[in-house]
Amino acid sequence: MNNMPSTKKRKSSSSKRRKADTASPEGIRKRSLKRWARAAFDRLSTSPFLLSLPLSLLFLSQLTDFLVLLKVTDASSLLIFSAQPVQSDDPRRIEAEGLQKTFQAILYLYLLVMCAFNWRAVFGYFRQWPHLVLIVGMLLFTATYSTEPTKVITNSILILISILIPLAFAIGHKDYPDRVVRFYLYLLVPFIVSHSASLLLLFYYGMSPFEIITSTNRYGGLAGNPNTLGNTAVIGLWACFAIILSQQTGKLLRAFAIVSVLVFANSIAMSGSGTALAVSLVVVALLFWMRFVSAFSAQVRGAVNVFATAIFLCGVLAVLVMVTPAQIFLVFTESMGKDATLTGRTELWDMAKGAIAQRPWLGWSFDSHASVKAEREFFIDHNHYHNGFLDTLVEGGAVLLALVLYHLAHFARVFIKAFHRNRTLFTLVVPGIMLVILNISEYSLLRPLSEIWQLYIACFVLLTFRTVATSNQSSTRRTKSSRKRSKRVLRWA
Repeated sequence: MNNMPSTKKRKSSSSKRRKADTASPEGIRKRSLKRWARAAFDRLSTSPFLLSLPLSLLFLSQLTDFLVLLKVTDASSLLIFSAQPVQSDDPRRIEAEGLQKTFQAILYLYLLVMCAFNWRAVFGYFRQWPHLVLIVGMLLFTATYSTEPTKVITNSILILISILIPLAFAIGHKDYPDRVVRFYLYLLVPFIVSHSASLLLLFYYGMSPFEIITSTNRYGGLAGNPNTLGNTAVIGLWACFAIILSQQTGKLLRAFAIVSVLVFANSIAMSGSGTALAVSLVVVALLFWMRFVSAFSAQVRGAVNVFATAIFLCGVLAVLVMVTPAQIFLVFTESMGKDATLTGRTELWDMAKGAIAQRPWLGWSFDSHASVKAEREFFIDHNHYHNGFLDTLVEGGAVLLALVLYHLAHFARVFIKAFHRNRTLFTLVVPGIMLVILNISEYSLLRPLSEIWQLYIACFVLLTFRTVATSNQSSTRRTKSSRKRSKRVLRWA
């Protein structure tokens, strides 16, 4: 008990010394330096530009065949295709792919660091949408029966990265009222850079777009593949028309988008991709239709959509009365330069159905089809079966496909809810429709490093991201009533 007064005296004297130190000029400088460092850290960790860099740079790396960059002065064999696009057996391809993977690995590390700085917002988003975690978990589970579990883990991480990239963008732009237009711009820049470089590369070799379009050749451009060039041009067209039809766009940005439309249309024509041509027409028609109906109230929009659907169904029935479905199919495929087998796709689909029949529930694993192709009866020369839904069934069976369909249903639900609140968001539904249409004859559904999958996920994040409290006090003291209100109020990011 006698030691208590002395202890109090020591504590009081030490506190006085600390106060004296902090009141001194050196203490004031230290405090100001700490405040400046913290303010600089907060500004950098929440910078819209720094958080948006992964979005643009990842798309740019996906749009580029690094072998074309390494052989830009001697890349004629990598640009022109007379038949199906097959990668050339070039000795420098391994070096080019290694360079691309290194660049992307640095980009992923940078993204993870930025997400770590904003971990509360990231954690809060996944807590609101736990089915995304469930999808990634299901993909990782397939490593338990894969012949290449390392590849499963790598692919699963890439799917997680595809969610984190638009999430970082949403976190950085949560306070910007024109955040959706900014998303269009950050998306358009890498696409127009890549396709403009492809056009310049064509001129460098003394060829013209008209020469490619009027011949039977197909142009791969900087992407190194005509199918990739055509499909990515469709995404570029979507971004252009989204900017043109937006009410928040300035004149200069709208003029830039109009010029970019010509570049992307030229790329689609030179690629010779019938799928890209068909989807681009659907995309443009949908955008103009959605822009038209967005001008009406909710009740009028419903009546207009019902009327348009009725006219469409009547037209379909009238066509079916005059010709058979088989004849329609032949006309459709021939108009796109395809045969009745869709250039061998129907044979691949039959092989995929056989693989699904053997493992219908959990599939063969998410290892880029390495496990299923190890079986001789299911081996194919292609990387996939050219149908996103069949490829998903092969990889994860009915369980994985059910999770993906559940996610697509969520996308439709949140869009309808958002569209009722904000009519300017009509453009964000189109990537979901593009994803469904393209995966009838291509594979981009839940595919790592797929541009259309990345765009679809980005639109989903933009529609569903909500501002999450960043302080421990506000998050722990939130009442039940405020939780209920936050579920009803959608805050765009």
